[in-house]
Amino acid sequence: MNDIFSFHFENSPDKIGWRWNRNGKFFTKSVYEHISHRSCRGDFKHIWKSRLPYKIKIFTWLVENKVVLTRDNLKKKNWPGDPSCCFCFQDETVDHLFFTCPVAKVTWGVVSICLGMTDIPQTTSQYRSWIKRWLPDGEAVHHLGFAGICWALWKCRNKACFD
Repeated sequence: MNDIFSFHFENSPDKIGWRWNRNGKFFTKSVYEHISHRSCRGDFKHIWKSRLPYKIKIFTWLVENKVVLTRDNLKKKNWPGDPSCCFCFQDETVDHLFFTCPVAKVTWGVVSICLGMTDIPQTTSQYRSWIKRWLPDGEAVHHLGFAGICWALWKCRNKACFD
């Protein structure tokens, strides 16, 4: 209580400012930058700067954050369905669906063979180092390839499981 009563108040007009932007003005970008730096989840410029439809940008952001609605994530939201992959009947997680499921392995294997690669990525986080190693000068297509393959697997999975 002593601290409150001893605080020196000034009789001056209030100043409204947004503290997460240098000039004090509110921008949605400043909120995004604050949240993404605060959560230490990484830099997503490769997604937001890509020339992809917004629905695919959002989808790949969800995949990279491992929050896309795979069956394990649905289970966390009290979904009553079966948590197993409809292709191979193992538990469906983000990395399983997009990388370690037999359907995903064949897909990545075909891409790998076409590009002269000798291995395939096993996780979303491993994809970046894998593609940089095999296509060091192809940075413009790194995210495009990831988005295209993951989107195709997602659409195929949804058609097979829910049609």
